Amino acid sequence: MFTAKYLSIALFFLLLSIADPQIHAAPAKAVSSNTGHTAQHQPLVMKTAVLAALKKHPMSSLGVAHRQVGEAYRSQANALFAGDPSYNISYRSDQIDSDQGYREFAGSLDFPIWLFGQKNARYQLANRLISKADAEQLLLAWQVSGVVLERAWDLRIAQMEVEQARVQQQATKKLEADVKRRVQAGEIARADLLLAQQSTVQRKLAFQQAVAKLAKARNAWKAYTGFNQLPVDLLKQSHVKRSTHDKHPHNIAAQARIKAAQARREDVGKQRRANPVLSFYVKRDRAIDRDPFNNSLGLGISIPFGTKTSSAPRLAEANARVAELMAKEAEREREHELETSQAKLAVQQTRKTLSLAKTQHQLAQQRWKLSKRAFELGESDLFQLILAREQADIQSRHLRRSQLELSLSQARLNHILGAMPL
Repeated sequence: MFTAKYLSIALFFLLLSIADPQIHAAPAKAVSSNTGHTAQHQPLVMKTAVLAALKKHPMSSLGVAHRQVGEAYRSQANALFAGDPSYNISYRSDQIDSDQGYREFAGSLDFPIWLFGQKNARYQLANRLISKADAEQLLLAWQVSGVVLERAWDLRIAQMEVEQARVQQQATKKLEADVKRRVQAGEIARADLLLAQQSTVQRKLAFQQAVAKLAKARNAWKAYTGFNQLPVDLLKQSHVKRSTHDKHPHNIAAQARIKAAQARREDVGKQRRANPVLSFYVKRDRAIDRDPFNNSLGLGISIPFGTKTSSAPRLAEANARVAELMAKEAEREREHELETSQAKLAVQQTRKTLSLAKTQHQLAQQRWKLSKRAFELGESDLFQLILAREQADIQSRHLRRSQLELSLSQARLNHILGAMPL
């Protein structure tokens, strides 16, 4: 049984495919690839980004097509007869032989009828196929939300790299200006100015590389979602409520596939022989010219003899399909357990890394302050100052990245456990 949340996702796909193009005009403004801004400048949230990515995903339309297959089986199960009725007409005479006036006009209506249990089996198959289509759309939504999450965090980390590179570049320019002033005052050698200028160029190059990486991440984000900006609730994805095992999209889809295959196997089992045919006859005939025509009505039924050999291949294939899906689900469960344990280890490792990064950052800042003071007092040269500053910058960037990576690892773990912002 699906929860209301999962049914709403399935309904979203259904409405998305059958809605009039004019109806889509309004949402299109909210997911414009040209502006990348939400309608009426509302802040972007993860749910909006995921739905926009789903709308653009080439597989999103398959859910409706698969659902229509189930609806077709349901329509067939609701039919009065097991197949299409047929009308037969025949004429017989003795004109090419004795020609004594024998004439016979006959017609019949044939109606294939359901065997016991066939109608219910077909109806159950229809329901299972519809549930399977909805479950697979839910799985697609979960998979897309995972890609959205990864690309959002790639962009956020790239933004952090640019912010850090900009601050470091500005600090280097400030140091260069101070060194230049002291060179002009004759306090230090001109070689120190060249060293400061070289450091400034290096920081400028690092900033340009960070900007290029940011542009690449932003382009990937926009290509997938249609937006330029990041969701305002990105950091909250590290603390979202996780799904239980039974409600995990992968588990729901796998169980729906297995149940659909079992329903098809049951349907094949009910089709071991052809359907009986109920026939209504009408006949008008005479024996010779002098006799009047006689009219008669008749009722008949044709019951085929079912043999196991005729349906054995189809039944064996249905059984094999069920076994195959169950084996795949067992294998997926093993992979899921491994992914979960690795994600938990990643969270633990990033926590330890963050703790060490904080310590390294504090030590690097202390060294930078001491080196700066020593340089100002003339107790240390510029090279030692630049080296201390570079170490401080590296540790500052490492600390900020470790903080973001901890949030990312927690968000990844939540996603692996079935969470998604829908």
